[in-house]
Amino acid sequence: MLRLTAAMVLIASLCCGGVSVASNGVPRETRGLEWLESSIALRMESVLYSMALLSKNGIELSRSPNDYYNAIDTRLKADPQLYASDITQILAQYVYETEPNLRKSLDAMRVKNPSV
Repeated sequence: MLRLTAAMVLIASLCCGGVSVASNGVPRETRGLEWLESSIALRMESVLYSMALLSKNGIELSRSPNDYYNAIDTRLKADPQLYASDITQILAQYVYETEPNLRKSLDAMRVKNPSV
């Protein structure tokens, strides 16, 4: 099982050129349109960040970051309505649809945090 931590996201950030950050220096969520306009490295950082957020909320993801990257990329290219959505929301929806064993955990997380 893949467990991502904030340290792993930081390492990826340092290796790949930096995640999107708010003015206070805290990493922030990337939206769909930003994703499409970003470099591959920044897209992967966004995936790692989103995976870490889900993991922090008890969602044990079973696929590789590359698998999730490809799924997000495919969805964004197919559906412009997702341009305003956060990458974590897109990832959570994909996981919900393709990994039925995680649905209860995702439902519980959405009760605590409806924006995901």
